[in-house]
Amino acid sequence: IEHLKKCVEVANGISQNAKGEALLLALETGFKETVRTHANHKAIIFTESRVTQNYLKELLINNEYKLTTLKF
Repeated sequence: IEHLKKCVEVANGISQNAKGEALLLALETGFKETVRTHANHKAIIFTESRVTQNYLKELLINNEYKLTTLKF
């Protein structure tokens, strides 16, 4: 039980998500390239976990990315 309490404490202390930040950077870089090459301004993100899907949805909405289609 003490180990689990410590895990919860560590998890609650995480304030940034490196993978989420990397995704935002990748989208920014990729979309700049689509403008340069006159390509479609679209991205597909694959993930298996429903929790991750919900996290990414909120991350993208909160960073001004329009979500036109979500498929689960």
